[in-house]
Amino acid sequence: MNSSPSYWEETDSHKIVKTTDRFELREGWQTVYARKPECLLVKITLKNGLIGWGEANVPIGPEIVKLIISNIITPLVKKEKFINPNQMWQFLYDIQRGRGYHSGYYLDALAALDIAVWDALSKFHEIPLGKLLKKKPLAKIPVYLSGLRQKNLKEKISHLKLWANKDLKGVKLFLPANNTEIENELSKIQSEVQEINNWMVDLLWMSDLKSTIELKNSLENFKVKFLECPLQPENIEDHKMLVSKPGVPIALGEHFRTHYQISPWLKKQALNVLQPDIGRTGISNALIQLKLCKKYNVQVTPHMGMGSPIFQAATLHFSSICENNYLQEYQAGLANNLHELVKTSWSYKKGYIHMPKKF
Repeated sequence: MNSSPSYWEETDSHKIVKTTDRFELREGWQTVYARKPECLLVKITLKNGLIGWGEANVPIGPEIVKLIISNIITPLVKKEKFINPNQMWQFLYDIQRGRGYHSGYYLDALAALDIAVWDALSKFHEIPLGKLLKKKPLAKIPVYLSGLRQKNLKEKISHLKLWANKDLKGVKLFLPANNTEIENELSKIQSEVQEINNWMVDLLWMSDLKSTIELKNSLENFKVKFLECPLQPENIEDHKMLVSKPGVPIALGEHFRTHYQISPWLKKQALNVLQPDIGRTGISNALIQLKLCKKYNVQVTPHMGMGSPIFQAATLHFSSICENNYLQEYQAGLANNLHELVKTSWSYKKGYIHMPKKF
């Protein structure tokens, strides 16, 4: 399915250099994005009739995940009995791990199914998912706005001021991989919106090691909480070097799917903050990743990408059990998307997402 909220129609300052009917590339970005939000929803029905909903965070080609679920996964798990969702996830992972399906669309499919099962279980126990995962989850979660997508700096500042009046706690800026431009834009925005105390910077994997080492150090002067995705996602050695240098913490993780992938990064101290994307890890494997991060004293705050309120709700419930010093990413423009189809019980108020008291 896909939809087109007004949020997506805002045009940011990055020029579109290539476009198709569904996709676009922007100047300075290496990653392709969908022109309109697309999502893959999964509905499961347990033997007792309870229904659960899940979603994969797969903005490009969700129909591929649908094919995997319909033609491969469903025949293998239908009418099967599993002790818990993690056992099901591990079973499905094992049957393809020898063929090298350690990431990508196949793991996205597992995540969507896993979220749907956890959703059904929360309904079975008649408690919110957060309380099913932890006895005392957070009742409210401090959040930061994910990006300013307005056309120019003046409009970005104006938009952020509106959020500051709503007691927003923080914002993440998507900035070009040029240190001077980054510092100039950050300085101008901060001087105009002094009410915001938490600042994050995302480089979208577009910087190099030397520049990032310099930027990492200088961003301390701007009280930036973390620098996200500065280098190419495969480059563990450069990330290890970067983390060892003085400056703000390094955050990443949306490209990981499993605890198998993050283990080497944790052992080599190649990141400070893990950002698991629940629409790619599922709840079950995210729990394992959270446990691993506690062992290595690495903070966890989930990534919040493009998706419907189903994906957002799963992310927020997981976030409610994370004990860290960082805010939760919030895709405000998509929070009320599909409101005619999806009823949400969580809400934004004065810088926090207030979690539901009922399932």
